[in-house]
Amino acid sequence: MVLPVYNGAEHLAESMESILAQRLQEFELLIVNDASADGSLAIALAYQDSRIRVIDLEHNIGLAAALNIGIEAASTPIVARQDQDDISDPRRLERQLAAFDLNPGLVLVGTWARIISQSADGDWTASGSHRHPVADDELRLRLLWNNPFVHSSVAFRRDVFVQAGRYGTDPILSWPEDYDLWVRMAPLGELANIPEELLTYRQTAGGMSDAHRDRIRDGVVRIASANLAMASGIEIDNPDLLGLARVLNSVPAKSVSPLQVWRRVRIFQRAAAKVAPGGALHLLAVRARWASKIAIRSLDPRWGTLDER
Repeated sequence: MVLPVYNGAEHLAESMESILAQRLQEFELLIVNDASADGSLAIALAYQDSRIRVIDLEHNIGLAAALNIGIEAASTPIVARQDQDDISDPRRLERQLAAFDLNPGLVLVGTWARIISQSADGDWTASGSHRHPVADDELRLRLLWNNPFVHSSVAFRRDVFVQAGRYGTDPILSWPEDYDLWVRMAPLGELANIPEELLTYRQTAGGMSDAHRDRIRDGVVRIASANLAMASGIEIDNPDLLGLARVLNSVPAKSVSPLQVWRRVRIFQRAAAKVAPGGALHLLAVRARWASKIAIRSLDPRWGTLDER
């Protein structure tokens, strides 16, 4: 397990203890302290557990680079990760390793997540959940335009991570870094989510997802446009392509003509058939549902927030 930390003292102990309490006890916990200015390092060093290794970085290098260092230092073939303020269910690692054992072709597996938010009186209470698709075919379809994995919940094969090129650290081209990596890992094997809430995701005001919402949205649209272009064979500068990537992510756009809506739907259908060609009824229904959403959102630009973050 790789746990990157930057000024995470408030919740770090609870996060670490959720990992140390896993039912599967044979693992290593690599904590990468990204030059924290609070008491994070002292908290990490206070634990007398032979499974813990602490990497203390002299200068702050950011999440993606810190993750790369931690994963490179890992000695296990399967690497899981968690954020400094999230909590793993005791069954999490056991479930994920069992999934890899059952399917040698699996390269990336996440889990569903319970979301908690802080109320006005300071208590943390359940406020929702992340329940992304589970099966490989629907995950590939969703990966065309958005990220169907809770980053803090994932585990992956370390050799595939290296083969895919690791987390990108370019602040423009690789943001958001998790979506960018999953797109590069997807051609190398199968994908899955475990349909159980094996992670508690702490949604904090001013956290990364909140503070950088516009930047994340723009990065998602950029990656989605490139994915859709490659899968459909359409040139990346095609205006219908950008419009399609935006409406799939509920990003407001200018209203368009029925002909433009038809072109967007056609691009989506071509791309979807390329990445998820199966004819299963559930997959055909998912495609049809999203084609309908494309038409509705294209004709009604009042559709508002980034979809399923």
